[in-house]
Amino acid sequence: MKMIKPKSSRPSIMKSVIYISFLFFSCIAFAQEQDEKSKQKASKLSNNFVYEGNGKLEGKEFNDAETAYRKAISKNDENATAKYNLGNAYYRENSMGEELH
Repeated sequence: MKMIKPKSSRPSIMKSVIYISFLFFSCIAFAQEQDEKSKQKASKLSNNFVYEGNGKLEGKEFNDAETAYRKAISKNDENATAKYNLGNAYYRENSMGEELH
């Protein structure tokens, strides 16, 4: 009679660890990709508001331009152009107190 050796559970544990690790790192990579896409979308939307504000300012519609620049800043608070243009709009309207706050 032959004795059958029980299979070691070590290889199946290693396969499970590798599989779980792969899934974990895949999820992290996917989340980072989604975050980058959402930042790009917000940046594009912010730029669109800046262009809208520029058009409004050219048409002497200060209040609408201010609103567009503020929307641009709310979508992407790192948009230096929107902040600069808002300050410039206040300067043109002689409203120097507001942009300093």
